[in-house]
Amino acid sequence: VRRVLKWSVLLLALYPGLILYAREGRAYGVGVSLIGMAGLLWMLRWRDGCKSWEPPGWTETAIFTLACLTHYNAALLVAILLSADAVMALIKRSAAAWARLIALASVFAVWLFLNAHAILYTAEGGVAWAALGDGDRFSQGVGHWLAIMHPLWVALLGVCLLFLGLCHRQIDWLQQGSSRLFWSRIAVLAGLILLFAVLAGKVAAKAGMAHPRYFIFILPFIAVLMGIVFAAMRRKWLSLGLVALVGIAATIPSQKLVELSNTDDLRSMAISAVNGASDETVYLYPLVPI
Repeated sequence: VRRVLKWSVLLLALYPGLILYAREGRAYGVGVSLIGMAGLLWMLRWRDGCKSWEPPGWTETAIFTLACLTHYNAALLVAILLSADAVMALIKRSAAAWARLIALASVFAVWLFLNAHAILYTAEGGVAWAALGDGDRFSQGVGHWLAIMHPLWVALLGVCLLFLGLCHRQIDWLQQGSSRLFWSRIAVLAGLILLFAVLAGKVAAKAGMAHPRYFIFILPFIAVLMGIVFAAMRRKWLSLGLVALVGIAATIPSQKLVELSNTDDLRSMAISAVNGASDETVYLYPLVPI
């Protein structure tokens, strides 16, 4: 676990997409931080599968609740993760699990009610950027998903998986009982990542908006997936080589991510909006930017 966490922390610290949005006080950086903290607790609970399942703790539930309030795609990911806990709570009749899930759902329901108009308006394409066909939406969504995942690291992950698959007979620990657990964890995380990509892409397409940042909330799970694979390279020279490659690749962000990054002066945009507003405009935030 420690080796995986060390790799995961290194990858998250160097992730180009996270560095980009860490510079802005927006929902994306906050949301992915909260998802990362609660997601780690979720993965630790599920690391051995259903046989050692425990209900989510109040700390995990509270952090997941805050994550839901940052962005609807963050809430989507939380729903995917906790749906597994809902199934286990039903099977094991866990009152503790249901209490925490209901508490989260109740708080989120209030947020959903307050934002219902904006969400429905967006879902109907009210703020759509462009009208695209299904084929264009799919190709655009795949391109944006790969951009936020960082293609060079994905390629490095693919090479490592190929190496482990071809050379598993020569790797002692993969001949032991941990081999099945290793590959099952890879499969579960890969399935989770793909499921979120499909659903988040569908949400973005429905709203008529497309941008790599809408997939950003899954990055902690991608980092853990890569951490599990990279930690499997237990030879010292392999680990040092991977650290060097990861560091070098981190300095070469996806060209698409660079092109779509927001370099506008957000404060000036807010001031411009205030100056052009009518006298009847009501400001929910008490301090109007000046």
